[in-house]
Amino acid sequence: MTLRALTTTVLLTLLGLSGAFFLQNSPVLKNMMETIGSVPGGVLDMLVPFVYAAPWLLIILLASIPWL
Repeated sequence: MTLRALTTTVLLTLLGLSGAFFLQNSPVLKNMMETIGSVPGGVLDMLVPFVYAAPWLLIILLASIPWL
């Protein structure tokens, strides 16, 4: 059971890394910033860290699946 969970964790971590790099290099983040920036009231300033961290949180979420 443990070897299976470790193998799955490694594979899902690699999947999360590839997904994060894909999102960083695609126009998705730019579109998210433009969409959030169109909201009046300075919401963009508050949500910028979350927008930039979103692809990297994908790694943590995918890697933790086998241990849930």
